[in-house]
Order: sequence, then structure tokens, then C-alpha cells
Amino acid sequence: DTMLASLRFQQWNCTFTPHLHGVSLRTLYRCFQQTPGPSVLLVRDTGGRIFGGFASEAWRCSGKYYGNGECFVFSLRRPIENADRAGGGVESLQVHTWSGLNRFFMFSDSATMAMGQGGQSAISIAGDLLRGSSLLCDTFTSPVLASQPDFV
Repeated sequence: DTMLASLRFQQWNCTFTPHLHGVSLRTLYRCFQQTPGPSVLLVRDTGGRIFGGFASEAWRCSGKYYGNGECFVFSLRRPIENADRAGGGVESLQVHTWSGLNRFFMFSDSATMAMGQGGQSAISIAGDLLRGSSLLCDTFTSPVLASQPDFV
């Protein structure tokens, strides 16, 4: 229910995946030039945690903040009581919408892409797309979304 109704019912396509496009921010930005518009960022870390964000604009190398209050971040969490069962447990979606505390929705330059700020980013991914961090974030009043604050 967090995503605008007009976007929920659109056909979504995969614009970029490291398996097909490699691990380069430059290539990621080039892919988004060809298919501009909102996107969903999905990350799975080596701890198995799945998290990400809804980006209201196409990612681009800008060196400044952009996006709007439609942005949000999320994580999928498996309940503790089911975590030890092989493939067991239903994952719950935890969504963190704009807090109104600042307007630091999306940031990207040649070295990093990030969602949120206010001291720390909800999601920050390094230029090699192989590592990043997730910290407490004022923009979305979100907790650490990854398995660990620094993730691979």
C-alpha cells in the first residue's frame, strides 16, 4: 500500500542486475538513462537478508540529493521462531516511509549510491556494487536493514 496505485499496476522490468551487467555504477547509470523512471532497489547480503528501497526517480550520477517523499526503504524479516527450520517461516515486509525530518532521499555519484541521510544512510552501496552499509537513518526513521551494518 506504500507505493502509488498508478505504479503498483504497471509492468515492471529488470533494468540492471550485476549478473548480466557487471559490477559498475557507471553501467548502472547508463542502464537507467535508457529506462528512466521510478525503480525498486533490491539487495541480498551474504547473511541472507533481503532489503531495498523504492526510488522515485531514475538513478543518475548527480553528486547531490534528489527524489521525493514517495521514496521508502524496506526489509524482509523472517520471524525468529521459524528461522531454524529449513526454508521455514513466512517473511514479513517492514516498510519505512519518509519521516519528514529531511529531504535526503537519493544520492549518487561516481563512488556511491545511497538512500536516506541525516547523519547516516539507510542504504549505501559502494561503486563496485559488492559492498555497502545500512545504518540508522533519519530520512526514513529506519533501523539497520542489512544483516550487519557493513554488508557484502
